[in-house]
Amino acid sequence: MSTKKKIIITTSIVAPVLIIAGLIFYFQWRASIVKVVTGRAVRQDLIATVSGTGQIKPKTYVNIGATSFGRITHLYVKEATT
Repeated sequence: MSTKKKIIITTSIVAPVLIIAGLIFYFQWRASIVKVVTGRAVRQDLIATVSGTGQIKPKTYVNIGATSFGRITHLYVKEATT
């Protein structure tokens, strides 16, 4: 088999594989793009409301105890949102 035929056969096999791989990569990349719609903030009526049910639980539980009697006047707590 001549070198010219080998090059033609190799090119005819490799080129479609590269094109298909490129198309797969392109469509996966395009699907990962998040489309965002923006708008001007104006005062208007609510269009939709969202409600939900569930339980609110702290990340950590802290037992508070005292060695003496008295009134707690301040309790310094930092809220953490997740």
